[in-house]
Amino acid sequence: MRKLQSVSFPLIALVFFILTFAIKVFIDGPYSRGEVSSAVAYTKYGTAAMACAFAWLYLFRKKKKKQIFLSEYKQMMLVAVLFTFITLMEQLGTGMYATTCYIELIKFAMPVILAFFMLNTLDFETFYKCMVILLWMSFIAYIIDLHNEGANVLDIFQADVANSESKTEHSGLSGISLAFVFFFTYFRRSRFLFLFSIFFCVCTFKRLALCFVAIALICKFFFPHVMSKKVSKSVLYTLKAGTVVVTGIWFWLMLPEQEHYVLAWSGKSTFDFTSGRSGMMRYLLDHSFKSYGFGSANDMINKLFGVPFEFDFIKIAFELSPLVLVIFICVFWNMSGHTFWGVCIIGFFVLNMITSDSLTSNFSMTLAYMVIGSINYYSQMIQNEKIFKGVENKG
Repeated sequence: MRKLQSVSFPLIALVFFILTFAIKVFIDGPYSRGEVSSAVAYTKYGTAAMACAFAWLYLFRKKKKKQIFLSEYKQMMLVAVLFTFITLMEQLGTGMYATTCYIELIKFAMPVILAFFMLNTLDFETFYKCMVILLWMSFIAYIIDLHNEGANVLDIFQADVANSESKTEHSGLSGISLAFVFFFTYFRRSRFLFLFSIFFCVCTFKRLALCFVAIALICKFFFPHVMSKKVSKSVLYTLKAGTVVVTGIWFWLMLPEQEHYVLAWSGKSTFDFTSGRSGMMRYLLDHSFKSYGFGSANDMINKLFGVPFEFDFIKIAFELSPLVLVIFICVFWNMSGHTFWGVCIIGFFVLNMITSDSLTSNFSMTLAYMVIGSINYYSQMIQNEKIFKGVENKG
């Protein structure tokens, strides 16, 4: 009985993990259209918690000494603790309290927690099969969402590339589809799954994601071995410093005084170029925004305009201070695991956080962390034990 329970925990955790993503991909679309309640849509966080709970029970019983993704997990959890502490202090100082802040904190911590527990519970072969299931499940949900919007995947051939418009565009599944691209590009077991993930991501038609699809194609066919190469600490330090500088420049460009630069470069106003995001930032500046914790800017903008505030890095600087933003940027780059492919994955999210939003993309972030974890730890195990003949990792 004891042995049966030990074996069952990973299976139960896996079932809840897959169920979490099923709710995400199949329910979020109807939820955004007002067809289901938030109570139904938010059950995915409950199933994610159950997946973590059963994974923890398995790890507690197994007492696994060498844990995968442990350093990255500890660093990001320390950041989550820092965010929570500052949120509490700011709410006590301002006397303003909002449950939205604590919901945002849970959403912030959830991806790394879920990724850590699942990485340490599943063996690589099971994880690979899980990714295949999630890929097909996500694509089926995507087809259903397109059908409900009166479109289909063939509409991708009618996309307006110049204006970046397509009936097949899907913000909710773009990040998730790109995570599949990262995974099936690195673990070259099936050319079909690689090409299928590419097709899926291209159909979701997000500009930044398409740029990283191009990188994946170049690496796959011309430089397959560079993906597992180690990135030096000096390169990571440069990326961290560069991110801080670029974020500062982006903030400066979004100010009204620099409108002419954006207009000259893009032919659009700053408001139009950023799809209205710069207007939200200016509103907070013009009204002397007083932070009451992580997620407070988002809470205020949502209440006033019914849309989120999407400049993630600027949002952290507004809500928690520029110093905390620098700490987060440094830790977030550390999540790459010092491999070229890990840097590419984190690089996508960094660029998206500067110009848009990734912090609320909990589930694409979860998959991204799991892909990085599998690259940094499982790939070496596969090479040593030769589990898959099609995987070539010489890093």
